[in-house]
Amino acid sequence: MRRVKYLLLLIILFSGIGSSQSFFYLAPGVYKTIGDYSTGKKTDDYTLYLSHNITPSLYGTMNLGKLTAEQDDWTYPQYTAGYHLAYYDFPSTYKIDLGYITGTFNYSPDKSFNYSDRTFLGGIDWFYFYNDMYVGFSQTYLNAKGILTTDSVKEISVHQTNLRFTYIFFPELSITVKPSMHLSSDNKKFFSVYGRINYQASQSLYLKAGGFAGSRIYNFDTDTYALFNLFQTQKNQLFIQADYNFFSNYYLSLGYQFTRFSGYKINYYIAGVNTSFTFY
Repeated sequence: MRRVKYLLLLIILFSGIGSSQSFFYLAPGVYKTIGDYSTGKKTDDYTLYLSHNITPSLYGTMNLGKLTAEQDDWTYPQYTAGYHLAYYDFPSTYKIDLGYITGTFNYSPDKSFNYSDRTFLGGIDWFYFYNDMYVGFSQTYLNAKGILTTDSVKEISVHQTNLRFTYIFFPELSITVKPSMHLSSDNKKFFSVYGRINYQASQSLYLKAGGFAGSRIYNFDTDTYALFNLFQTQKNQLFIQADYNFFSNYYLSLGYQFTRFSGYKINYYIAGVNTSFTFY
């Protein structure tokens, strides 16, 4: 937990940089995700997001999460902490991502089998707006340590490279395509293509749908800051999400995601509430 404390201290220090500016922006959000595995495993995940401005051009986003996995005689509580900086210098945007995950495997019949693991990631992201299109590039490095597989692989590193192409047909409709390559420390390469459609159906309703095809491992989503902290190869994914502006500046999010890994499938059910405030 020491690294988590250092990350929280970094957040506090950055928050103080913008204290003399003329306004302060704050956007909290809370989400719950239920995972239903084809193997019988169940997961419950609670995540807090908190975005704020540091200067008029520099914004930070913190994410803190707790996931609990259960199956038969074992439980696995996992804690996540991340901080993400975004600097807006139109037409360019520059981002830095930091994340840390730690978990403990608890086996009730024999505590000698208990163990802990941890994952660290760091990444950079850049995209550029030109002629109704965003083009960009991101690079993420991830290192995981623990007993990661049934054959006791204890450490793996993954380099993830993404390209980004987003075309805005009109303000209510855009399409994003992100080809990716994941290169693991055991010299395996994984290739995939991700796609997403964003559509504003009405003044209050926003819809997203998409997924990916191909193969990838330990994938980090540079838009949602979600990390699939799993050793098995991810084969494909489909998702849909609806965001509804139900009151003032408050939004309700409901989503479903299907993900196929090598050897099993997961159905995710997602619900959350987010809002934003500006103080002058």
